Amino acid sequence: MKQVFHELKTEARYFDRIWRGSKTADIRRADDRDFQTGDDVILMEINGRTLEETGRLIRAHITHVLNGGDGLAYGYAMLSLEVWDNQPAGEE
Repeated sequence: MKQVFHELKTEARYFDRIWRGSKTADIRRADDRDFQTGDDVILMEINGRTLEETGRLIRAHITHVLNGGDGLAYGYAMLSLEVWDNQPAGEE
């Protein structure tokens, strides 16, 4: 089965909580994506004011998807994440 990666921009205030491990779920618009358990995400930190990328990345595995209609507004999904790699700005 082909591995699916979703590249997602994430504001610094949310990104930092995922980076530190205190936030393990993320709510996302899902009307343009087909998030599935087993997919991977690449979270790209952006500055909340300028919307420019900072260079920090998080790679995470989606362990569960709660889709809209199951206690969440339609068109949204809550992704449970298991981080497997953090990349500080300026590293590759």
